[in-house]
Amino acid sequence: MKRYMQQAIDERRQQPKDDLLGLIVRGKGDGDTLSNSQMMALCFNLLTGGLETTSFFFSNALRLLAERPDVYAQLRAGRSLLPKFIDEVLRYDGPVRGLPRIVMQDIELSGVRIEKGACVLLLVASANRDETEFPEPDRFDLQRERTGISFGYGSHYCIGAFLAKLEAQAGLEALLDRFSGFQALSERVVWNRSLITSGPETMPVRFLTA
Repeated sequence: MKRYMQQAIDERRQQPKDDLLGLIVRGKGDGDTLSNSQMMALCFNLLTGGLETTSFFFSNALRLLAERPDVYAQLRAGRSLLPKFIDEVLRYDGPVRGLPRIVMQDIELSGVRIEKGACVLLLVASANRDETEFPEPDRFDLQRERTGISFGYGSHYCIGAFLAKLEAQAGLEALLDRFSGFQALSERVVWNRSLITSGPETMPVRFLTA
């Protein structure tokens, strides 16, 4: 994969293209460009962020629909509910659990002093179930108005958020067209072991044809 990425970066240097990788290689146009290692790290981050999180989202969504056939029935009756469903799955059981960050300067948060250079783990999953922000946070609510922060916030909002929601919408539309429901089988679900992302590596499901 590293060789493939390097080849793609070299090709954009020789023959610039107006795509995402071309923009990364070209930089801002004022001489402020990323180093080769920075480009490589960013490309890997975008690739893994777009693949692993999407597959875990669909797994978590299917598991919820297998447990809540009433929700699936509502989605089949009204496709307009899909955006709310996607937002609530991301809040209730999103693929991103935490994000490690390095503190760039000394700071005090809620009376706790954090020194420059310290590594902190931001628990996105915990924030998405903050009872001061979400009434009954442990309940899946298809009509919930407030959305979570699975895609970040402000200047750090995920660059792939629009694509991720588009993929989720298209994938769920296809499932709604083809199947009347899902059944979780009795075999044990095998979860990945990570503080960063969360989702099943193995999850047997029976699809019920429409």
